[in-house]
Amino acid sequence: MTLSSNERDAIVAAARQVRIDAIRMTNAASSGHPGGPLGMADFMATLFVKHLELSPETRDKKERNRFVLDNGHTCAGYYSLLAQTGLVPEDELLRFRK
Repeated sequence: MTLSSNERDAIVAAARQVRIDAIRMTNAASSGHPGGPLGMADFMATLFVKHLELSPETRDKKERNRFVLDNGHTCAGYYSLLAQTGLVPEDELLRFRK
């Protein structure tokens, strides 16, 4: 797969934000598993930026893309990406595990 420089920059920025958010979220909660989202940030950011079409505008469409997360230890990264796409308010992130 070839990425444009804009796509690559968007993926790097999204992954960096996942890492920042995961540390902030687990620190604010005084619990959680930051290792999963830190390690999966690049993979998850690539899915969300390059492959999935998720947005508040498509939230209620039957044919929208879906992402199923089985590994709960990476949910902080998932929540970060949901906030980055506008599907959850960013201020909800610090209510993680509360």
